[in-house]
Amino acid sequence: MFDTVIRMKPSAIDEVTKLGLTWDYSKQFGMKEIDVYVNYVDDSLLTLTDDPDVILCDYYNINYDLVNCIEAV
Repeated sequence: MFDTVIRMKPSAIDEVTKLGLTWDYSKQFGMKEIDVYVNYVDDSLLTLTDDPDVILCDYYNINYDLVNCIEAV
């Protein structure tokens, strides 16, 4: 079961597919956005200056520049 959705630009489809991540077209925006489903990583070691969204994307090798937003499911 996934607990986080990363909403991304549709141009990320090939990259996300190559990474083997679970995704679907957005229920709200259709083919204008994709939803990538992942599990949140433990951020207990982050400092106050670390951006947890960037850390999450780095963990899954996702290009943060293609991310619209990240939400808990």
